[in-house]
Amino acid sequence: MKKIKIIGWALILFSFITLTGFSPALADNLRLRTETPSPTPLPPPVITGAITPASNYPQEDQVKFSDLGMQEDKILQGPFDSLGLNFSLPADWSVQNGGQLELSLTGYFSSIVPAQNEVNFDNTVAGYLTVVLNGITLQKIVLQGNGDRAFFLAIPGEALQVDPLTGLYSLTIQWDASASCTLNLTTSVIIHPDSLLILPHSSVPLSPNLVAYPRPFIQPNSPQSIGVSVVVPPSPGTSDMQAALAVITNLGRTSQGDLSFSLIPGTQLSDEQLKANHLIFVGQTGAFEQLKTLPVFSSDSADDGVVQVMSSPWNPGRAVLVVTGGSGAAIQKAARALIAGPLIPTNPEKTVSVVKDIQTVSGTGDFTEDRTFGELGQSDFTSTTFGTQKMTFQFSIPPDMPVGAEAYMDLSFNHSQLIDYLRSGIVARINGSPVGSVRLGDATAEFNKFRMIIPATALRSGLNQMEIQVDMLPRDLCSDPRRESLWITVFADSLIHIPFTTQPISNPLPQTLGDYPRPFTSVELSNTVIVLPANDPASWQAAALLVFDLGMQTIGSNSSPDVFFADYVPENILTDKYIVVIGRPTQLPFLTQLAAGMPAAFDGSNDLLSEIKAQFSFKFQPGTSLGYLELASADQLKGKPVLAVLGSSDEGIQWAVRAMINSAQRRKLAAGNFAVVQGSRLTVLNIRSVEATAQAPEFPAGSISGTPVTDLTPISPQAAATSTWVFPVLIFSILLMVAILGYRIISNFQLRTRTSGVFRSRNR
Repeated sequence: MKKIKIIGWALILFSFITLTGFSPALADNLRLRTETPSPTPLPPPVITGAITPASNYPQEDQVKFSDLGMQEDKILQGPFDSLGLNFSLPADWSVQNGGQLELSLTGYFSSIVPAQNEVNFDNTVAGYLTVVLNGITLQKIVLQGNGDRAFFLAIPGEALQVDPLTGLYSLTIQWDASASCTLNLTTSVIIHPDSLLILPHSSVPLSPNLVAYPRPFIQPNSPQSIGVSVVVPPSPGTSDMQAALAVITNLGRTSQGDLSFSLIPGTQLSDEQLKANHLIFVGQTGAFEQLKTLPVFSSDSADDGVVQVMSSPWNPGRAVLVVTGGSGAAIQKAARALIAGPLIPTNPEKTVSVVKDIQTVSGTGDFTEDRTFGELGQSDFTSTTFGTQKMTFQFSIPPDMPVGAEAYMDLSFNHSQLIDYLRSGIVARINGSPVGSVRLGDATAEFNKFRMIIPATALRSGLNQMEIQVDMLPRDLCSDPRRESLWITVFADSLIHIPFTTQPISNPLPQTLGDYPRPFTSVELSNTVIVLPANDPASWQAAALLVFDLGMQTIGSNSSPDVFFADYVPENILTDKYIVVIGRPTQLPFLTQLAAGMPAAFDGSNDLLSEIKAQFSFKFQPGTSLGYLELASADQLKGKPVLAVLGSSDEGIQWAVRAMINSAQRRKLAAGNFAVVQGSRLTVLNIRSVEATAQAPEFPAGSISGTPVTDLTPISPQAAATSTWVFPVLIFSILLMVAILGYRIISNFQLRTRTSGVFRSRNR
């Protein structure tokens, strides 16, 4: 009986613990009643040098790391790690002495030996941070103890010298926790993006020159974002528009998308844009009212292209670039010289360049099948840094030279035998496509040549980009990289073999809208034609957005598209060029020539499409804004693919082009070759036969009725996990208790019955 009582009380106690221990609210309540938090005060900030609180500086002098491209926390993992920030400052800043760095970080230190986890690390020196600005060491910071820390470092004047070639500042923070290896410590330091550079400065007028182009128009990782307005004449010719789009393509390629820009006719340029932005005028100077009072250089020959830069008269902290000439051909010549770069100034002030002629290099006369890395401009590359390092360079294939399938690369390299072979290696990529890899070992440590076969599909006409990625990790995590006893070297006598053939390079043609940016990035952009309305600034801006995006994804400074206005398009471009048509359908008579091959045909009488291949019919209200995207493949047109970016309004055109260049939207566009765009909503169709497959359209707000669910209490993941087994266990416990009690009652009853029977028999 006593044992049964003990078992019963144990089951009751188990049920209570189950309910209280795994009910989040009750458990938290119990913890709140029993636990009394004792906050640990943060140590005071460490100050080196004469420091003035940041609050005493104006806001424009305070530059956060997040303003310099570091948007998230950076974790420095011990024993060795580093953070590097390359940034630029606005060109009109004159930085003065008295700067300082306020470094905000968090340290985490713990023992890797479980028995030592109870050791107090508050006074343990885990390592030190070395802060270097432009090659000048600001401070070596000794770091000890866990938790948040703030360090204030003075910046000497000699550390504020910008690199004259790149115009960039360089900040490096190195973490050295080598001492923790002997203490069995793991160390991590988190650098926070709200760390500050305090840079007192004044504004000075710019003195721009052509040698520094694309500065100051492009300032990577700058705390102050300055836009660029590319200005064309009110009624530009095809040469003006082609030159302007070439400049914008190059801006996209050079800035890699880190630039706010617009393409605008001179008559629409506002006073605010004149003062706030850098300006690039493309066209004959007489077409711009803004340039008539400026000292723009004029060549004595109308066939000469002229590129000139000057300080803006509307804002001395901004620059004006003029791309001009006496004829359309001269303007294009100036634009091509600008984007090919570097420009050679022709005046002592280095502000003017007169371009007499540009030679077009083509043909295979100077092309050789075998070229070494050194002949392509790449010297020996040695990596002594743990982790991943990359070397990149370019090589060209003439557009009229077919490349065969026997292309290969002989990679020459050697490496230290002290590296970790299981985690180290070499990977080669061409135009982003992996073409080979090397597994390292003792046999490859000496000088080696390793052959990698290059697929023909990885190559393209024009410029190609080679990337060699070196991954190097030590066998011992505590190996010091400063000793340079570990290395991997790729030698300049590595060779690329590209043979001639009678078969051209095979570039797969696009099948859906999601295949963009193919086919335009498969070849040079000079094989692309942009067809625009002759008088529609909204279409011009959409074209500018598209070529800016294409510029980001292509290499080759000379690569830019041709331009035709829709009232005249040569007959041969369908077979010779890739075509992009942009604008309102009623302003694009060229579309009627493509009607038979387009997924959805416009008849030129309406900007709204009322019928799609006799499968869908619509009735639109007047003034409805819609964007359209269409891709006609080569077999449908019996020529090159055509991409149409259309809209029923200026707004619709913008929707369409932004959907095309947005990577998230483009994933949806992979469902078909026709799309209707309304804001961020896409309806994608795959129109290739009578049957059409449609992506489920997104319904406008208010078109779906229902009763919303409100006042839901979220369940924590821990509670959700425990709720799946707590109640079955509880029910089982209760049933077991009932069974035991029932068994005990029955047993007692039987025992009493037998005892009573024995007692009666004895009495007899």
